[in-house]
Amino acid sequence: MCPPTPYTVTGMAVIEFQSIIGGDAQGEFMVLTHPLSFWGGTDATGVIVDPHHPACGQSIAGAVIAMPPAKGSTAGPGALVELLVNCAGPNAILLSEPDMVAVVASKVAAAIGARPIPVGILTPGAWECALEASTRATTPLLARIEGNRCRF
Repeated sequence: MCPPTPYTVTGMAVIEFQSIIGGDAQGEFMVLTHPLSFWGGTDATGVIVDPHHPACGQSIAGAVIAMPPAKGSTAGPGALVELLVNCAGPNAILLSEPDMVAVVASKVAAAIGARPIPVGILTPGAWECALEASTRATTPLLARIEGNRCRF
């Protein structure tokens, strides 16, 4: 199991999502404006290494991520499972649109005894709120997921 990381949530905003895989999570709130491929787009430590991705060099390890659907092949869930098993993956993924990569990875992680992560689809307006909040933030936003809400 990955060690929990305590965070104090700023309480700046609350967004809702449709929970696909439930659970509670917390971590730095990270909004990825472009799709990410988990197969080749990240290294084994969770750092985004795709040189064409705007977040190249940033780590998704332990983060609560809001992102568009993942890009890439059917190898994406396997790569994400590997990150989760090695405690180098995100603590939760909130998607702007439905996508199966994160769902499959979370289910497989649970099946093999690793920590599954919450996965949700953002409600209308929540994606825009997340983008705006991340753009305005002057310090890292810390997020907590409880039920179908993300507070940051």
